[in-house]
Amino acid sequence: EPEPAFAPMVIEELTDRTVGAGDATVEIVCGDVVIRLDGATPAARIAEIVRALGA
Repeated sequence: EPEPAFAPMVIEELTDRTVGAGDATVEIVCGDVVIRLDGATPAARIAEIVRALGA
């Protein structure tokens, strides 16, 4: 079975490096554009942005 060409969403397990990271950010990549959000951005807002980009 062929490997997927991209991952629409990547979820990684928390590590010591990521737990409590004060400068945590969320990056959304759409073509040549990278949207960086604060790590405290609510999941609902991130979902709204991703949904809008897919429209």
